[in-house]
Order: sequence, then C-alpha cells, then structure tokens
Amino acid sequence: MGKSSLIVEYSKPLRARFRTHRIQPFLDLIESVFRERGEVRILDDGGTRAYWQIIPEATLNKYNVFVTVANFKSEAFESTERFRFVEANGCQLSEFADNSFDIVHSNSVIEHVGTWEHMVQFANEVRRLAPRYWVQTPYFWFPVEPHCMTPFFHWLPFPIRVKLIMMTGLGNWQRRETVDEAVRAVESARLLDQRMLKWLFPDARVRVERLMLLPKSIIMVKK
Repeated sequence: MGKSSLIVEYSKPLRARFRTHRIQPFLDLIESVFRERGEVRILDDGGTRAYWQIIPEATLNKYNVFVTVANFKSEAFESTERFRFVEANGCQLSEFADNSFDIVHSNSVIEHVGTWEHMVQFANEVRRLAPRYWVQTPYFWFPVEPHCMTPFFHWLPFPIRVKLIMMTGLGNWQRRETVDEAVRAVESARLLDQRMLKWLFPDARVRVERLMLLPKSIIMVKK
C-alpha cells in the first residue's frame, strides 16, 4: 500500500516526527477499512482521549472514525458521538463479541498490564476483537528505559532497581518511601523484545522504530 495522504499533528517537533512515522501504518489501516466499509470502528485498548489529538478531527470526520476507549475508571471521559469510553480491563473484554471492531489500537500499554500471563490475555483480546490491529510498545534492548528515563535501568538486577527508586526519583517515577512501593513501581513496566512480541502476535508484521539507528520501539501490525 502506498503512503497515505493523511496528516498527523503533534506539538513538539521531535516527538511529532516520531509519532508521524509511527502512526502511518495505523492511518493506512483506517484508510483501507474506510474504502471497504464507509466507516471505521476502532477499539483503543488501554488508551486515553488525549492521545487522539495526534489525528486531526477533520481526518476522523473524513474517514467516519468511531473510537471506543477501554480503560480503567481513572481515564474516564464524557462520551461523544465520535468517542466512547468504556470502563474495562484490557486483558478481559468479554463485554465485546469477537470482531466487534474493525481495528484494535494499543499504544504503550502491553508493557504495563503485569505478568506474562496478563500479556498473553491482552494479546489474545486484541486478536479476538478485530481482524486488524496496531500494537506499539517500547523495546527492551533500547538502552534508555522510557518510563524512568534512565540509561540501562531495565537491564539491572531487580533488587538494584528497587533500591535505586527508593534512593531518588527517576524520570516519571517519584522516589518511593517503602520497599512495597518501590517493587510495585518497578513491576509497573515490563519491557518486551521481538521474540516475545512475535509469540504474542504471530500473525502480525513487525515494524521497528529507531532512534540514532538503535531500535527504540516495536510495532506489531496486522492488516
């Protein structure tokens, strides 16, 4: 498929370039579904309303896009004709029948769902709910951990990571006072590599997002 004419808007220039490149396969999916059906039903599994500012409203209108955002109550927003919020656990979406949507979208979520078993459940729901999907996650072998913004942090032994977060705040993570709080913070983000993602999404194509030639994130795309 040729490169779509859709235009992505984002505020910060560097991030805009990454997001534009990253989102292009997703925009191609939207365009393809619209040509087939005249509308596009999307499930954003674990997303937020603010995230969708990266796509102009005019584009959503043009391609007749309807987005259902499934997330925990803390991310709730008032539903509109174009955007609907559903309080749900992204690993267990039994309220939706198979292929209820045209596309499932997930941006930087699967690394936060918990254990490997939870990741398997999350991936199974993504694949069950739509014939197409777009799933992005930070890459384990990129040297900077994207949540605490600390080089090599995620490669350190678990007890050392817990100790570090008890000593000082790191990136988006504030300093934790207790071992319990520190363990929960460290366990809140579990990065994956390509082998893991290929097992979770065996019918997807792998796209690699790079920064200075280093693989920064992985996107699994099923067309």
